[in-house]
Amino acid sequence: MSYVDIVFDGPPGQESGRFVEVEDPNSKSVRFGKWIDLGEGHWALRIPNHEEEITALRAQVKNLQQELRGWANPRPVRKEAPARGFRS
Repeated sequence: MSYVDIVFDGPPGQESGRFVEVEDPNSKSVRFGKWIDLGEGHWALRIPNHEEEITALRAQVKNLQQELRGWANPRPVRKEAPARGFRS
């Protein structure tokens, strides 16, 4: 998913719009984040930051790709020349 839209029923202002939903690029509703009761009538839509996990996964994918390239293109094995017999 390249982006999400957090949709409100009106523009920002002194009486700004109310939250409607979170949508994907195809305008389909998605579950994104978690509603947290902050107390005193305040609520937050908590959206986790998975940047560290994504960075680690990208590094793992890069390592796996390098390993797969090694299997697909193995280094040639050096063959020993046949032993020469001795004549007496």
